Amino acid sequence: MRFMVTWLSKPFETLILNIEKKCQLDHALDAMSLEYEPTISTKFMVGTEQGRIVLCNCKGKSDAEKIANVFLGHWGPAYALQRHPNFSKTFLSVGNWTVRIWSQEMRDNSIM
Repeated sequence: MRFMVTWLSKPFETLILNIEKKCQLDHALDAMSLEYEPTISTKFMVGTEQGRIVLCNCKGKSDAEKIANVFLGHWGPAYALQRHPNFSKTFLSVGNWTVRIWSQEMRDNSIM
């Protein structure tokens, strides 16, 4: 959900985190953590309770277009996400007693 500062009573945009790219709420992932970098204002990442890390794009017209990439992050919930301050395509995730370092170009496995 995205809110406008001048209109906080309800969101002006929502996103169903369904990695099957269907807008069905019953198959949606549960969000646990959120990472937003102001220098990349059109993209954000969501860590899910199912351990997935979802890279989202605000410019997409439909929910399927807004989900850019899905990383198979952890066996448990992804509790925290943080981008590298100098290399914005590199990020860190924390979950199931592990810390992993990722690159947006490598979806299959973490760097470390």
